[in-house]
This record gives sequence, C-alpha cells and structure tokens, in this order.
Amino acid sequence: ASDFDEVAYTEVVHTCGDGVRTTAEGCDDGNNIGGDGCDSLCRLEVGFACVSSRPYGSGVGGIDTCSPVCGDGRQIFWAGEACDDNGTDIGDGCSSNCTVELGYSCVGGSLTAPSICNTICGDGVRAGTEACDDGNQVDGDGCSASCAIEDGWACSGGAHGIQHTD
Repeated sequence: ASDFDEVAYTEVVHTCGDGVRTTAEGCDDGNNIGGDGCDSLCRLEVGFACVSSRPYGSGVGGIDTCSPVCGDGRQIFWAGEACDDNGTDIGDGCSSNCTVELGYSCVGGSLTAPSICNTICGDGVRAGTEACDDGNQVDGDGCSASCAIEDGWACSGGAHGIQHTD
C-alpha cells in the first residue's frame, strides 16, 4: 500500500474564441475574427482595449468586449472612428469620441499615423482660428477668402461651431 492518494490530472484546455478568457489568452471576445480588437489567436490588437464581463480581477473567466481607443493617434476606421488626432480635446477638429467636428475636415488617419484636422473656410461655420466665416471664399465682403476679417470691416455674431445661413 502507498502512503499517497492518487489525484486525477485534468489538462487545462484553452479554446480561443469560445467567449471565456483563460490565463493563456490576452482577450476572448467569443469569435476567431481579427480586426475587432481581439485577433484570431486571442491577442489584443493594436489600437483597441477590451473590457471583461467579469467585474473584478484580471478578467479570466469572462467574455471581452473590445473597442477602439479614441485619442491614441491610431484611426480604426472600420470600427467607427472617423478621425483620431492623438488627443481628446474638443474644438480641434476631432472630438473626444473620434467624430469629425462641425466646420472641420480630417485626413490621413491610419494605424500608424494620427488624423490631421483643419477648418473648412467658406462653409459658414466659424471654427478653430477662423476670425469669421460668412459661407463663401470671396474677398471684399468683410470676411476674406482665408476667413480673416478684412480691413475696414467689423464682424459680429458667429459663435464657434455654429453654422450660419445668412
């Protein structure tokens, strides 16, 4: 007879995509599809953050919900980010929830480069550093083609971010 009891050994199985994060997985969102924040090998993808359904601890045992990290300078356009300028300031063209603000146009965002946002002079929305925006790019009417107040003119009204129709 032996002085030791036999203990049954059960091998731990890690199944990526089953919706239960294990210690061998960085995330598990319940599928094996890449591009949604958690890749096909259950690794966190660049530009995303995942939150576990487990309200405490490391998230092991829960299913992850992944979404783009707004403000990190990596535009994840296929997941809903219209821009990402590497910040969350309001009034710089790209809002705190990564949508393009009224009066701006944003270009160039990618996984490796932030969006560049500039005001749209002549759209009738005074934004950014525009001193005026009368809805056109015509010189000689008080508001120049570059949205500066022309000599001899004074402009009133036109709050930032409000479209003007008159």
